[in-house]
Amino acid sequence: MGWPEERINRAFRVAQARKLDALLFFSPEFINYFSGFRGEGILALGSGKGFLVSDGRYLTQAREEAPEFEFRLSRSWLSGTAELIGEKGFARVGFEAEGIPYIGFQRLKELSPGWELCPLDEELKKLRMVKEPGEIERIRRALAIAEQAFEQIRPRIRSGGRERDIALEFEYAARRLGSENLPFDPIVASGPRSALPHAIPSDRLLGEEELIIVDYGARAEGYASDQTRTAWLGNGRGGREEIRIYQAVQAAQREAIAAVRPGVPARVVDRAARGRIAAGGWGEFFRHSTGHGVGLAVHEAPTISEDSDVILEPGMVFTIEPGIYIPELGGVRIEDMVLVTAEGAEVLTSIRSD
Repeated sequence: MGWPEERINRAFRVAQARKLDALLFFSPEFINYFSGFRGEGILALGSGKGFLVSDGRYLTQAREEAPEFEFRLSRSWLSGTAELIGEKGFARVGFEAEGIPYIGFQRLKELSPGWELCPLDEELKKLRMVKEPGEIERIRRALAIAEQAFEQIRPRIRSGGRERDIALEFEYAARRLGSENLPFDPIVASGPRSALPHAIPSDRLLGEEELIIVDYGARAEGYASDQTRTAWLGNGRGGREEIRIYQAVQAAQREAIAAVRPGVPARVVDRAARGRIAAGGWGEFFRHSTGHGVGLAVHEAPTISEDSDVILEPGMVFTIEPGIYIPELGGVRIEDMVLVTAEGAEVLTSIRSD
């Protein structure tokens, strides 16, 4: 990967603004983003340098993937990090608050009584929000793999099939097509279970006249994709109510995508989708945000929600995924990934939802 100069510089600007001597990162996504290292450990940035603290399992891998970062060998990553910080004389240290559990934070405090530990959250999330051209290309490849895999298993999505088998067949197809792993377990939910937004695939057999939701993704060079399609199993397009909620979700998604353009607050996009669904009388059944960023993590900034204060910029990549979930009847979710461009939104997914 080489030293990612602009990424590192943006991180150092965050440190400078907060008067911090160093930054610590714990999550695999941030460690990969700044160093190219895809193993486990702790990343420290300070004094214009980068340090990786990990154990002997990753020595060779770190040298290959992040040759410009100094590797510190330690059986205890937290102890090794404390030794590094003490050696360098860093006094105020910012850390990725979401990347370390509370017990780990407490242990770090015990090991570093002389430091001031400063939790960072939103400042760090913003560092990965706008994607570089190379990142966008990797996301496109992940999407292409996922869509090819979905097309391969689509004939198996029929009455009499088993939810769990469809999920397994998607994973097998995606891995054969080149997905490094799956960014999340596929969601396959049929009939009344399609009203569960994050249903775990079960042994349930698909019925003759019912809805099915399939939520799937793939990963290419670390980058994820995320897409959902809803279908009607059986003849025709479904019952009257199923048709109405499908059309409402479809219209809500189109209105939300039409609202995407630089300078628009993310909450405006959420309102476009939510308002359309509420106008049809289903507002209480839309139970999640309209979308989320996708990159090295399948859920990252920006969040497309009523509470978001993010202003959209070219290069942001996120999902638009309104849904309606009615207990005992079923649910509909349509999810596509979009790229914010100078002109508006480019829909990155290609499988049609109608």
